[in-house]
Amino acid sequence: MLSERLSRAGPKRILALDGGGTRGVVSLAFLLEVERSLCGEDPDGSLADHFDLIGGTSTGAIIAAGLALGWRVADIVAMYMHFAEQVFRPRWQRWLLLNWYRAQPLEHLLRLCLQPPGTPEGVPDVLMGDPALRTGLAIVTKRVDTGSVWVISNLPGAPHFVDRRGQPNGNWRIPLRDIVRASAAAPMFFEPAEFELGPRIGGGAHRGRFVDGGVSPFNNPALRMLELARLPSFGLCWPTGRERLMIVSIGTGRYRLREPVLPRFDERPLAWLGRLPSRLPLVQAIFALRGTITDGEMHTLRLLHALGSSPAPAYLDGEVGRMAEGGLAGAPLFTLLRYDLDFDAMASAGTITGTEARRFQSFDAPEEMPRLFALATEAARRDVVAAHLRFPAPGMSEAPVSRPPAP
Repeated sequence: MLSERLSRAGPKRILALDGGGTRGVVSLAFLLEVERSLCGEDPDGSLADHFDLIGGTSTGAIIAAGLALGWRVADIVAMYMHFAEQVFRPRWQRWLLLNWYRAQPLEHLLRLCLQPPGTPEGVPDVLMGDPALRTGLAIVTKRVDTGSVWVISNLPGAPHFVDRRGQPNGNWRIPLRDIVRASAAAPMFFEPAEFELGPRIGGGAHRGRFVDGGVSPFNNPALRMLELARLPSFGLCWPTGRERLMIVSIGTGRYRLREPVLPRFDERPLAWLGRLPSRLPLVQAIFALRGTITDGEMHTLRLLHALGSSPAPAYLDGEVGRMAEGGLAGAPLFTLLRYDLDFDAMASAGTITGTEARRFQSFDAPEEMPRLFALATEAARRDVVAAHLRFPAPGMSEAPVSRPPAP
Protein backbone atom coordinates (compact mmCIF):
# COMPACT_ATOMS: atom_id res chain seq x y z
CA MET A 1 0.00 0.00 0.00
CA LEU A 2 1.08 3.57 -0.67
CA SER A 3 0.72 4.61 2.97
CA GLU A 4 3.09 1.80 4.02
CA ARG A 5 5.66 2.80 1.42
CA LEU A 6 5.53 6.49 2.37
CA SER A 7 5.96 5.72 6.07
CA ARG A 8 8.70 3.11 5.58
CA ALA A 9 12.04 3.90 7.22
CA GLY A 10 14.97 4.79 5.02
CA PRO A 11 16.08 7.60 2.71
CA LYS A 12 13.55 9.25 0.41
CA ARG A 13 13.80 10.70 -3.07
CA ILE A 14 11.62 13.52 -4.45
CA LEU A 15 11.34 14.26 -8.16
CA ALA A 16 10.11 17.76 -9.15
CA LEU A 17 9.36 18.62 -12.79
CA ASP A 18 9.02 22.18 -14.09
CA GLY A 19 6.41 23.46 -16.53
CA GLY A 20 7.29 24.62 -20.03
CA GLY A 21 4.91 23.32 -22.72
CA THR A 22 6.66 21.60 -25.62
CA ARG A 23 9.97 22.22 -23.84
CA GLY A 24 8.97 19.27 -21.65
CA VAL A 25 11.17 17.19 -23.96
CA VAL A 26 14.16 18.74 -22.16
CA SER A 27 12.97 17.18 -18.91
CA LEU A 28 12.30 13.88 -20.66
CA ALA A 29 15.84 13.71 -22.04
CA PHE A 30 17.28 14.11 -18.54
CA LEU A 31 14.74 11.61 -17.15
CA LEU A 32 15.88 8.99 -19.66
CA GLU A 33 19.39 9.22 -18.23
CA VAL A 34 18.11 9.24 -14.64
CA GLU A 35 16.05 6.13 -15.41
CA ARG A 36 19.08 4.44 -16.94
CA SER A 37 21.16 5.25 -13.87
CA LEU A 38 18.59 3.98 -11.35
CA CYS A 39 16.90 1.12 -13.21
CA GLY A 40 19.84 -0.21 -15.19
CA GLU A 41 18.86 -2.75 -17.83
CA ASP A 42 15.72 -3.93 -16.00
CA PRO A 43 12.97 -3.81 -18.68
CA ASP A 44 10.29 -3.65 -15.99
CA GLY A 45 12.05 -0.97 -13.95
CA SER A 46 10.27 2.33 -13.42
CA LEU A 47 11.15 5.62 -11.77
CA ALA A 48 8.06 5.09 -9.62
CA ASP A 49 10.09 2.39 -7.85
CA HIS A 50 12.91 4.81 -6.99
CA PHE A 51 11.12 8.09 -6.18
CA ASP A 52 8.81 8.26 -3.18
CA LEU A 53 7.16 11.51 -4.29
CA ILE A 54 6.88 12.77 -7.87
CA GLY A 55 5.33 16.12 -8.71
CA GLY A 56 5.03 18.56 -11.53
CA THR A 57 3.50 21.69 -12.97
CA SER A 58 1.85 21.96 -16.39
CA THR A 59 3.82 19.78 -18.84
CA GLY A 60 5.70 18.54 -15.76
CA ALA A 61 2.37 17.41 -14.32
CA ILE A 62 1.66 15.27 -17.38
CA ILE A 63 5.07 13.62 -17.13
CA ALA A 64 4.84 13.21 -13.35
CA ALA A 65 1.46 11.49 -13.57
CA GLY A 66 2.69 9.13 -16.27
CA LEU A 67 5.74 8.20 -14.20
CA ALA A 68 3.64 7.64 -11.06
CA LEU A 69 1.49 5.22 -13.07
CA GLY A 70 4.59 3.22 -14.02
CA TRP A 71 5.25 4.45 -17.56
CA ARG A 72 8.77 4.11 -18.90
CA VAL A 73 10.29 7.41 -19.97
CA ALA A 74 10.83 6.30 -23.57
CA ASP A 75 7.11 5.64 -23.93
CA ILE A 76 6.28 9.13 -22.66
CA VAL A 77 8.82 10.61 -25.11
CA ALA A 78 7.16 8.80 -28.02
CA MET A 79 3.74 10.03 -26.92
CA TYR A 80 4.96 13.62 -26.61
CA MET A 81 6.52 13.64 -30.05
CA HIS A 82 3.44 12.07 -31.62
CA PHE A 83 0.81 14.34 -30.09
CA ALA A 84 2.59 17.72 -29.91
CA GLU A 85 1.60 18.81 -33.41
CA GLN A 86 -2.02 17.83 -32.79
CA VAL A 87 -2.22 19.54 -29.39
CA PHE A 88 -0.57 22.75 -30.63
CA ARG A 89 -2.52 23.17 -33.86
CA PRO A 90 -3.64 26.83 -33.92
CA ARG A 91 -7.23 27.81 -34.54
CA TRP A 92 -7.73 29.71 -37.76
CA GLN A 93 -9.60 32.41 -35.81
CA ARG A 94 -6.71 33.18 -33.43
CA TRP A 95 -8.15 36.32 -31.83
CA LEU A 96 -7.60 37.98 -28.47
CA LEU A 97 -11.04 36.79 -27.36
CA LEU A 98 -10.31 33.11 -28.06
CA ASN A 99 -7.75 30.69 -26.67
CA TRP A 100 -5.07 29.85 -29.22
CA TYR A 101 -5.63 26.07 -29.11
CA ARG A 102 -8.55 23.74 -28.64
CA ALA A 103 -8.49 21.62 -25.51
CA GLN A 104 -9.84 18.41 -27.10
CA PRO A 105 -6.49 17.10 -28.48
CA LEU A 106 -4.86 17.69 -25.09
CA GLU A 107 -7.68 15.87 -23.34
CA HIS A 108 -7.33 12.98 -25.81
CA LEU A 109 -3.63 12.73 -24.98
CA LEU A 110 -4.42 12.66 -21.26
CA ARG A 111 -7.03 9.91 -21.71
CA LEU A 112 -4.38 7.76 -23.37
CA CYS A 113 -1.43 8.31 -21.06
CA LEU A 114 -3.10 8.64 -17.66
CA GLN A 115 -3.80 4.94 -17.26
CA PRO A 116 -1.28 2.27 -16.26
CA PRO A 117 0.65 0.86 -19.26
CA GLY A 118 -1.34 -1.78 -21.10
CA THR A 119 -4.76 -0.66 -19.85
CA PRO A 120 -7.47 -1.38 -22.46
CA GLU A 121 -9.72 1.40 -23.72
CA GLY A 122 -12.99 2.09 -21.94
CA VAL A 123 -11.65 1.54 -18.43
CA PRO A 124 -12.92 4.16 -15.94
CA ASP A 125 -10.66 7.09 -15.13
CA VAL A 126 -7.91 6.69 -12.55
CA LEU A 127 -8.86 8.67 -9.46
CA MET A 128 -6.35 10.56 -7.34
CA GLY A 129 -6.72 7.91 -4.62
CA ASP A 130 -6.40 4.97 -7.02
CA PRO A 131 -3.86 2.27 -6.07
CA ALA A 132 -2.74 2.35 -9.72
CA LEU A 133 -0.59 5.30 -8.64
CA ARG A 134 2.50 3.45 -7.50
CA THR A 135 4.12 6.30 -5.60
CA GLY A 136 3.37 9.69 -4.09
CA LEU A 137 2.12 12.22 -6.65
CA ALA A 138 1.58 15.99 -6.40
CA ILE A 139 0.16 18.28 -9.09
CA VAL A 140 0.35 22.10 -8.99
CA THR A 141 -2.53 24.11 -10.44
CA LYS A 142 -4.16 27.47 -9.78
CA ARG A 143 -7.82 27.88 -9.00
CA VAL A 144 -8.69 30.98 -10.98
CA ASP A 145 -12.14 31.55 -9.45
CA THR A 146 -10.61 31.95 -5.99
CA GLY A 147 -7.08 33.07 -6.91
CA SER A 148 -5.45 30.32 -4.83
CA VAL A 149 -2.67 27.86 -5.68
CA TRP A 150 -3.72 24.24 -5.24
CA VAL A 151 -1.20 21.44 -4.77
CA ILE A 152 -3.32 18.31 -5.05
CA SER A 153 -1.63 15.11 -3.92
CA ASN A 154 -2.44 11.49 -3.20
CA LEU A 155 -0.84 11.60 0.24
CA PRO A 156 -3.27 9.75 2.56
CA GLY A 157 -2.55 12.11 5.47
CA ALA A 158 -2.90 15.35 3.52
CA PRO A 159 -5.69 17.81 4.37
CA HIS A 160 -8.71 17.47 2.06
CA PHE A 161 -7.60 14.08 0.73
CA VAL A 162 -10.31 12.18 2.61
CA ASP A 163 -14.00 13.04 2.79
CA ARG A 164 -14.95 15.74 5.27
CA ARG A 165 -18.07 16.68 7.24
CA GLY A 166 -19.83 13.54 6.10
CA GLN A 167 -19.76 14.65 2.45
CA PRO A 168 -18.19 12.80 -0.52
CA ASN A 169 -15.77 15.66 -1.14
CA GLY A 170 -12.27 14.23 -0.64
CA ASN A 171 -9.60 14.92 -3.25
CA TRP A 172 -9.13 11.18 -3.61
CA ARG A 173 -12.34 11.16 -5.69
CA ILE A 174 -11.10 13.62 -8.35
CA PRO A 175 -10.10 11.98 -11.65
CA LEU A 176 -6.37 12.28 -12.23
CA ARG A 177 -7.07 13.40 -15.79
CA ASP A 178 -9.02 16.45 -14.55
CA ILE A 179 -6.24 17.53 -12.20
CA VAL A 180 -3.52 17.23 -14.84
CA ARG A 181 -5.71 19.01 -17.41
CA ALA A 182 -6.12 21.83 -14.87
CA SER A 183 -2.37 22.11 -14.32
CA ALA A 184 -1.77 22.35 -18.08
CA ALA A 185 -4.47 24.95 -18.82
CA ALA A 186 -2.08 27.75 -19.76
CA PRO A 187 -3.92 31.10 -20.07
CA MET A 188 -4.38 32.23 -23.70
CA PHE A 189 -3.32 28.75 -24.88
CA PHE A 190 -6.17 26.60 -23.51
CA GLU A 191 -9.48 27.33 -21.85
CA PRO A 192 -9.56 26.87 -18.06
CA ALA A 193 -10.42 23.44 -16.73
CA GLU A 194 -13.67 23.25 -14.80
CA PHE A 195 -14.81 20.20 -12.85
CA GLU A 196 -16.80 19.13 -9.81
CA LEU A 197 -15.05 19.09 -6.45
CA GLY A 198 -17.90 17.60 -4.43
CA PRO A 199 -21.34 18.49 -3.12
CA ARG A 200 -22.02 21.72 -1.27
CA ILE A 201 -23.29 21.47 2.29
CA GLY A 202 -26.44 23.35 1.34
CA GLY A 203 -27.00 21.27 -1.78
CA GLY A 204 -25.77 21.44 -5.33
CA ALA A 205 -22.34 20.73 -6.78
CA HIS A 206 -19.21 22.60 -5.79
CA ARG A 207 -17.23 23.29 -8.95
CA GLY A 208 -13.86 24.93 -9.48
CA ARG A 209 -12.15 26.61 -12.46
CA PHE A 210 -8.42 26.05 -12.80
CA VAL A 211 -5.54 27.33 -14.91
CA ASP A 212 -1.90 26.38 -15.38
CA GLY A 213 0.07 26.10 -12.14
CA GLY A 214 2.90 27.90 -13.95
CA VAL A 215 1.14 31.26 -13.42
CA SER A 216 2.17 31.08 -9.78
CA PRO A 217 5.53 31.12 -7.97
CA PHE A 218 5.64 27.32 -8.34
CA ASN A 219 6.35 26.60 -11.99
CA ASN A 220 9.25 24.78 -10.34
CA PRO A 221 7.27 22.79 -7.74
CA ALA A 222 10.23 21.61 -5.65
CA LEU A 223 9.64 23.88 -2.63
CA ARG A 224 5.98 22.93 -2.38
CA MET A 225 6.98 19.27 -2.54
CA LEU A 226 9.49 19.84 0.24
CA GLU A 227 6.57 21.19 2.28
CA LEU A 228 4.60 18.01 1.59
CA ALA A 229 7.54 15.94 2.78
CA ARG A 230 8.25 17.93 5.93
CA LEU A 231 5.23 19.83 7.29
CA PRO A 232 3.31 17.87 9.96
CA SER A 233 -0.07 18.72 8.41
CA PHE A 234 0.68 16.46 5.44
CA GLY A 235 1.50 13.44 7.59
CA LEU A 236 4.95 12.45 6.24
CA CYS A 237 7.57 14.33 8.28
CA TRP A 238 10.44 12.66 6.45
CA PRO A 239 13.82 13.12 8.18
CA THR A 240 16.23 15.65 6.73
CA GLY A 241 19.94 15.42 5.93
CA ARG A 242 21.90 14.83 2.75
CA GLU A 243 22.01 11.10 3.45
CA ARG A 244 18.24 10.89 4.16
CA LEU A 245 16.46 13.15 1.67
CA MET A 246 17.17 13.87 -2.00
CA ILE A 247 15.44 16.34 -4.32
CA VAL A 248 15.93 15.87 -8.05
CA SER A 249 14.67 18.99 -9.82
CA ILE A 250 14.47 19.05 -13.63
CA GLY A 251 13.81 22.11 -15.77
CA THR A 252 12.62 22.72 -19.32
CA GLY A 253 15.18 25.32 -20.35
CA ARG A 254 16.35 28.46 -18.62
CA TYR A 255 16.81 31.95 -20.08
CA ARG A 256 16.72 35.60 -19.12
CA LEU A 257 13.80 37.62 -20.44
CA ARG A 258 14.87 40.66 -22.42
CA GLU A 259 12.53 43.31 -23.77
CA PRO A 260 13.18 44.31 -27.40
CA VAL A 261 15.16 47.53 -27.68
CA LEU A 262 13.12 50.47 -29.02
CA PRO A 263 15.37 52.46 -31.37
CA ARG A 264 15.14 56.23 -31.77
CA PHE A 265 12.43 57.27 -34.22
CA ASP A 266 14.55 59.93 -35.87
CA GLU A 267 17.32 57.42 -36.56
CA ARG A 268 15.35 54.29 -37.60
CA PRO A 269 11.66 55.16 -38.10
CA LEU A 270 10.66 51.80 -39.62
CA ALA A 271 12.39 49.82 -36.87
CA TRP A 272 10.75 52.08 -34.28
CA LEU A 273 7.32 51.36 -35.73
CA GLY A 274 8.06 47.63 -35.87
CA ARG A 275 9.00 47.51 -32.18
CA LEU A 276 6.25 49.86 -30.99
CA PRO A 277 3.72 47.05 -30.24
CA SER A 278 6.06 45.81 -27.49
CA ARG A 279 5.25 49.03 -25.60
CA LEU A 280 1.48 48.56 -25.70
CA PRO A 281 -0.03 48.21 -22.19
CA LEU A 282 -1.38 44.68 -22.78
CA VAL A 283 1.95 43.46 -24.17
CA GLN A 284 3.79 45.10 -21.26
CA ALA A 285 1.45 43.37 -18.79
CA ILE A 286 2.07 39.97 -20.40
CA PHE A 287 5.82 40.58 -20.36
CA ALA A 288 5.64 41.53 -16.67
CA LEU A 289 3.64 38.37 -15.89
CA ARG A 290 6.26 36.23 -17.63
CA GLY A 291 8.87 38.05 -15.58
CA THR A 292 7.17 37.14 -12.30
CA ILE A 293 7.14 33.47 -13.33
CA THR A 294 10.87 33.68 -14.02
CA ASP A 295 11.36 35.44 -10.66
CA GLY A 296 9.54 32.60 -8.91
CA GLU A 297 11.72 30.00 -10.61
CA MET A 298 14.91 31.82 -9.62
CA HIS A 299 13.68 32.28 -6.04
CA THR A 300 13.01 28.54 -5.83
CA LEU A 301 16.44 27.66 -7.21
CA ARG A 302 18.22 29.99 -4.80
CA LEU A 303 16.34 28.61 -1.80
CA LEU A 304 16.92 25.01 -2.84
CA HIS A 305 20.65 25.59 -3.10
CA ALA A 306 20.69 27.62 0.11
CA LEU A 307 18.93 24.87 2.09
CA GLY A 308 20.52 21.80 0.52
CA SER A 309 23.82 20.38 -0.60
CA SER A 310 24.60 19.67 -4.24
CA PRO A 311 27.48 17.63 -5.69
CA ALA A 312 27.05 19.64 -8.92
CA PRO A 313 25.54 23.03 -8.01
CA ALA A 314 23.93 25.08 -10.74
CA TYR A 315 25.25 28.52 -11.62
CA LEU A 316 22.58 30.89 -10.28
CA ASP A 317 23.73 34.42 -11.04
CA GLY A 318 26.65 36.79 -10.70
CA GLU A 319 25.71 37.58 -7.11
CA VAL A 320 25.88 34.16 -5.47
CA GLY A 321 27.47 32.04 -8.21
CA ARG A 322 27.24 28.37 -7.24
CA MET A 323 26.13 27.37 -3.74
CA ALA A 324 27.41 23.88 -3.04
CA GLU A 325 26.83 23.69 0.72
CA GLY A 326 23.76 25.81 1.35
CA GLY A 327 24.13 28.46 3.99
CA LEU A 328 20.65 29.17 5.37
CA ALA A 329 20.44 26.10 7.59
CA GLY A 330 22.96 24.88 10.15
CA ALA A 331 23.44 21.74 8.06
CA PRO A 332 22.12 20.85 4.59
CA LEU A 333 18.55 19.59 4.77
CA PHE A 334 18.81 17.45 1.64
CA THR A 335 20.91 16.47 -1.33
CA LEU A 336 19.95 18.54 -4.37
CA LEU A 337 20.37 17.59 -8.02
CA ARG A 338 19.24 20.17 -10.58
CA TYR A 339 19.26 19.37 -14.30
CA ASP A 340 18.45 21.95 -16.97
CA LEU A 341 19.60 23.69 -20.14
CA ASP A 342 20.75 27.33 -19.94
CA PHE A 343 19.93 28.79 -23.35
CA ASP A 344 21.82 32.04 -22.76
CA ALA A 345 25.00 30.24 -21.67
CA MET A 346 24.73 27.84 -24.60
CA ALA A 347 24.40 30.74 -27.04
CA SER A 348 27.42 32.49 -25.48
CA ALA A 349 29.44 29.28 -25.80
CA GLY A 350 28.41 28.82 -29.44
CA THR A 351 26.52 25.56 -28.80
CA ILE A 352 23.38 27.16 -30.22
CA THR A 353 22.79 30.39 -32.12
CA GLY A 354 21.19 33.48 -30.64
CA THR A 355 18.22 32.92 -32.94
CA GLU A 356 17.80 29.38 -31.62
CA ALA A 357 18.02 30.64 -28.02
CA ARG A 358 15.09 32.97 -28.73
CA ARG A 359 13.05 30.33 -30.56
CA PHE A 360 13.56 27.81 -27.78
CA GLN A 361 11.77 30.11 -25.32
CA SER A 362 8.39 29.25 -26.87
CA PHE A 363 5.97 27.01 -25.00
CA ASP A 364 4.17 25.89 -28.16
CA ALA A 365 6.81 25.04 -30.76
CA PRO A 366 6.56 21.36 -31.80
CA GLU A 367 9.03 22.02 -34.63
CA GLU A 368 11.76 22.78 -32.06
CA MET A 369 11.24 19.59 -30.04
CA PRO A 370 13.66 17.27 -31.92
CA ARG A 371 16.51 19.79 -31.68
CA LEU A 372 15.82 20.50 -28.01
CA PHE A 373 15.64 16.80 -27.23
CA ALA A 374 18.99 16.18 -28.94
CA LEU A 375 20.66 19.04 -27.04
CA ALA A 376 19.22 17.89 -23.71
CA THR A 377 20.24 14.27 -24.40
CA GLU A 378 23.83 15.38 -24.89
CA ALA A 379 23.72 17.46 -21.70
CA ALA A 380 22.14 14.60 -19.74
CA ARG A 381 24.91 12.19 -20.69
CA ARG A 382 27.37 14.71 -19.31
CA ASP A 383 25.51 15.96 -16.23
CA VAL A 384 23.61 12.95 -14.87
CA VAL A 385 26.12 11.04 -12.75
CA ALA A 386 24.86 7.73 -11.39
CA ALA A 387 26.87 8.12 -8.17
CA HIS A 388 25.10 11.41 -7.41
CA LEU A 389 21.73 9.63 -7.41
CA ARG A 390 22.88 7.28 -4.65
CA PHE A 391 22.68 8.41 -1.05
CA PRO A 392 26.03 8.98 0.69
CA ALA A 393 26.71 6.93 3.78
CA PRO A 394 25.85 8.70 7.05
CA GLY A 395 28.53 11.20 7.98
CA MET A 396 30.07 11.14 4.50
CA SER A 397 30.12 14.06 2.09
CA GLU A 398 30.91 14.37 -1.57
CA ALA A 399 33.20 17.02 -3.01
CA PRO A 400 31.39 19.33 -5.41
CA VAL A 401 32.15 18.87 -9.08
CA SER A 402 34.24 21.82 -10.27
CA ARG A 403 32.99 23.51 -13.41
CA PRO A 404 34.20 26.60 -15.25
CA PRO A 405 32.35 29.84 -14.39
CA ALA A 406 29.21 30.40 -16.40
CA PRO A 407 29.40 33.23 -18.90
